[in-house]
Amino acid sequence: MQFRIRGNYAQLLKTTSDSSGKTRSQPVGVVNLLTGKVSDRANAGLSGEETAEVERWLERRTALARRRQQLEVEELAGTLAGVVAWIDSAEKAAVEAVAEEIQFGLAEVRRALTAKLATRPGDADIAG
Repeated sequence: MQFRIRGNYAQLLKTTSDSSGKTRSQPVGVVNLLTGKVSDRANAGLSGEETAEVERWLERRTALARRRQQLEVEELAGTLAGVVAWIDSAEKAAVEAVAEEIQFGLAEVRRALTAKLATRPGDADIAG
């Protein structure tokens, strides 16, 4: 099996040989990388062993994505410190160009943290 990543999908390719011995990769379907759902076409065209291979590949890919995400979170404080340093030294026009996106992103982080860490109804009020 081969996997070609195309945005949020991976195309599943099966390598076959014809009577002359030439090999060809033929698409047998797709898998949604966000949901892990394998297309009906792929399910119909895969053997049990190939289906298991796709599932193992998806599990490895999902685990890797989680590790990347965890690393991004752990590096966030340093990234924010760099953002602060850049804002302090940048031209006003450059800061104005990205200010709305930064404020939106920070508000989303605050909302998610508040929702996750709130233990009592009044705790959510700390988000401001």
